[in-house]
Formats: sequence, structure tokens, C-alpha cells
Amino acid sequence: MTQTNVVPFEPVDEAPMPESGPVRIYLGCNQNSLPGYINVDCENFPGVDVVADLEKPWPWPDNHADEIFTADLPEHLRGWYETPDWGKYQGTLESLVWCMKHPVRTYGVIHFMNESHRVLKPGGLLKARIPTTQSKAWAQDPTHVSFWNENTFLYFTHPGYRGIYPHLITAKFEALKIDTIMPNQYGESWVKAILRKPLT
Repeated sequence: MTQTNVVPFEPVDEAPMPESGPVRIYLGCNQNSLPGYINVDCENFPGVDVVADLEKPWPWPDNHADEIFTADLPEHLRGWYETPDWGKYQGTLESLVWCMKHPVRTYGVIHFMNESHRVLKPGGLLKARIPTTQSKAWAQDPTHVSFWNENTFLYFTHPGYRGIYPHLITAKFEALKIDTIMPNQYGESWVKAILRKPLT
């Protein structure tokens, strides 16, 4: 029996890629930047290449990256938040008041997945490790503000679940691997996912 296209989960520790090589983005690197990746965080720690607020539109064009890797970041992005509807602002006080009274709601999990899908090239991989709501790891940290587990990814891989929110979800992934790491000695557990943006 032959094994086909085994996708390693962990990022490969190697020299930075040449400009013509794969574009690999590490979201939420904190102080643990990785060689060969564009290291991204909301703080300008040593080794960070791009400082970005990932609750806003991401600073990369469509179909840009071959891989997005993230570990222990998405749960820190708000579950939902509202911003004024600036698309309706017409330069008047009345329209300003209207924009403030009629904000646009953004769901953080959907925003993260939609932006990952947008930025990845067709065939590109999203590799994520996130504390799961099925363990103490999610609830113990006071800065965890969004909910993730294996079933979360159904809304971005399964047509029936995607169809529940067709006006919100643009991401459409193929699930290569989704599983939960067994709890450690502290009862902490993570969901790990490898998703691929379809070629077409």
C-alpha cells in the first residue's frame, strides 16, 4: 500500500525562502518567530516581520500565500464586534449619526476563516492549532474570547453547514485533517486542523 501526499503539520525549520519560493505566513508568532515564514503579530516583538490587527482586513492581496500557519492565536480574536457602517457615510452629520447607530457586525471566527481563504492561493494550506472548548485549555485563559472545536470547521468545509450562513461565509475549504490532541497533565487539549483551499 502506497502512502500519498502526507502533509506534515508542524512548520519546517529551515532557512528563509527566496522571493521566488513559497509564501508562508505565521499568524500570531508572538516572540517565537520561525525561519522561512512571514512572522505576524499585533505587537512589534523581535523577529516580527508584519505588525497587523487580524480583526481588520488582512494586509495581503487575494491568492497570495501557499501556507498560513497559526498556533494559539485564533481564540484571542473576538467572537464578534461591531463597527460603524462607513459605506453609508455621506459627509453629513446626519449620515454620521446613522452610521454610528447602525453598525456592521463582524463574527471573528468567520472573519478569520474568510480572510485565510482569501489570502491563500488555490491549493494553499491553512494549518491551525487552537485550544478546544472540549478542555480546560480554552476556558482557563482570561484572554480567550472565541470558541473553537472540531465541529467549528464544518462551517467552512461542509456545504450543508456553510449554507446556514451564505451571506457571511465565503471560505470554502477541503479538510485534510481535523482532530483533537489528547489532554496533557493539566487537562489542556487543542484542535488541530489542516485545510486546503480548492484548486477551483
